[in-house]
Amino acid sequence: MSPRNTAEATIKLLKDTSCHRLLMTRTTLKPLVDEIQHKLTSSDPRFVVSIEEVPPLLEIYPKLGHEKEADPFEPYPAGPRPSLDDVCVYLHSSGSTGLPKSIPQTFRIFVHWASFRASAWIFHYSLNDIFFIAVITDIREQPHRQIVATQPLPCFHMFGFATQVVQPLYGSMISALYPPIATTRESQPMQPTPQNVVDHSRRTKCTGIFAIPAWLQIWAQDTQVVDFLASLNFVVRLIPPKIYTRTVNQ
Repeated sequence: MSPRNTAEATIKLLKDTSCHRLLMTRTTLKPLVDEIQHKLTSSDPRFVVSIEEVPPLLEIYPKLGHEKEADPFEPYPAGPRPSLDDVCVYLHSSGSTGLPKSIPQTFRIFVHWASFRASAWIFHYSLNDIFFIAVITDIREQPHRQIVATQPLPCFHMFGFATQVVQPLYGSMISALYPPIATTRESQPMQPTPQNVVDHSRRTKCTGIFAIPAWLQIWAQDTQVVDFLASLNFVVRLIPPKIYTRTVNQ
């Protein structure tokens, strides 16, 4: 869930999904944690939520970026194969028209994502901004692996989840992110700006980029940034969802 959600919105999403366990960083999100606990205690004490501290990144991955083939590795244990109609993950809407809504995504939907092609563009509001995911198979069939800038996209939303999780898994795409600078409980992750998105896209040698319209308007004022965008294989402008369904065959 977005850490920018209010306590009221976070509690709603927890209740909508029957979630009773919340992983957070108490140091950087202390006001939000305190308000969630206060509101739950005063309004619904029977709904118990365990708020647990997320361990620092380097505690989870002590050799992050410095692993060697000889380093010991213990694979994660495999569990039972889930039903295709089981919920795999919950995302949530932005909440721009009210409190955010939880959006269940099943394993079957993941299978459908993996088969989308650019020749069959699909627009559907209920899947929440899904139109650009239709290029998964086309990216996979490119002669060279695409390195795509996805730094500013929030992973709790369909935009970020598709490009940072679904595309790398099913489309063999490399997703370029910001460096992991939040290595302690007190650290803050890098905040996206139009300038640092371009800077880190250059550093990671990106061949494509996903961007919101407002950022394209800002970049259009800088000829050097325009030249950089023109050097990429593609620039995808992310648009808001539309309340209709349409298939276009080319």
